[in-house]
Amino acid sequence: MPMKDISALRCGHLFHFRCIKYWLTEQETCPECRKPSKPDDIVASLYFHDDIGDRRSIIVDTYSDSSSMNDSEKLDTYNDLLKKAIILHFA
Repeated sequence: MPMKDISALRCGHLFHFRCIKYWLTEQETCPECRKPSKPDDIVASLYFHDDIGDRRSIIVDTYSDSSSMNDSEKLDTYNDLLKKAIILHFA
């Protein structure tokens, strides 16, 4: 999936843009955590905004330094850091 197609909700969960847009026309909650959400809450192409570039570097560095973790732990850590970066984006 091209990075430009990745979108986020305010809760920090990531989705394909068209998929989450369609979901939110039918439901008014995040499909992952069920927090209230609406189409206006979608942040499209999040990773192309310059203001999170530094946060993304921190995430990549942290992920690279996690050599003692198994793949599942690395993925969980990476997802947690991405979620924090998304939430900070709205702060």
